Amino acid sequence: MRFHVAPVIVGTAVLSNVASAATYIPILSPLLSPLAPLLGALTPSNLLNSLNSGAAQVTQSLLNTQSSVLALEAAMLAPIFANSTVGTIAVSGTSTGYLGLCTTCTGAYQAIYQIVSDVSQATNIYVPNSRCLALPSPFGMVGPLSDTYKMLPWVGLGSFDGKGDYYDYTLSTSTAGYGFILPTNSSTASTFATAATSLGTGIGGESQVWSMNCVNHVLSATWTAADGSAVPVSFVEYSKGVIIPVGNLATFNSKFQSSQYDVSGQALTLTFQPTNNALF
Repeated sequence: MRFHVAPVIVGTAVLSNVASAATYIPILSPLLSPLAPLLGALTPSNLLNSLNSGAAQVTQSLLNTQSSVLALEAAMLAPIFANSTVGTIAVSGTSTGYLGLCTTCTGAYQAIYQIVSDVSQATNIYVPNSRCLALPSPFGMVGPLSDTYKMLPWVGLGSFDGKGDYYDYTLSTSTAGYGFILPTNSSTASTFATAATSLGTGIGGESQVWSMNCVNHVLSATWTAADGSAVPVSFVEYSKGVIIPVGNLATFNSKFQSSQYDVSGQALTLTFQPTNNALF
């Protein structure tokens, strides 16, 4: 499979790719193939456990990406870092903590953002403006350019892209569909699942999904469905501190909240906490 590195959108500015020969990156992987034998509901845990080997393949493919492509991605992101506000995202609700990548997890669990207990483990988030009121809606946030996810620097949402056998699990306002907060590459706002994600084939991403309340800095997110409709997202805690975006919290809870599944059932609040800009 090949994907095209989409133009990076910062506010209303679009930075076009300038090295066409370097803009196609091979990503390994029929990652959803291990899911075929699963019986019963496709829970987030079943999905992540089935993707353990697949996530490692994606990580290795990204590490093998040509240095010229990595340099291009860094150049595209430079304007964000030049005019950004840096901070962390606090998580409150059934658990409290911060948004971060799990450094002690294995397999697919290390490829998604989760609740970490200490601010020292939190991911530094770059919001693309020095003033909250000047942010577009929606906007994209950038995480650290780690060695593993240099080509997936955006903190976006990922869900089933609807191309396989699991269409009913795609984020929507009417089903129990769900997704993950995870590293993605850039996508155009209000476009369904076109970004590559750290979970690979079958899990499409969207990077320009965030909005912020400038009074209390609480974040909200909106997924774009395949028909172009907006899906306002709630966040709920799943097992191991995994944060699950859902489009219909009541329907998700009715399917997954029971003694069989480790689901809190209550919505989480995500709040941006600026660290380099007191006037944000």
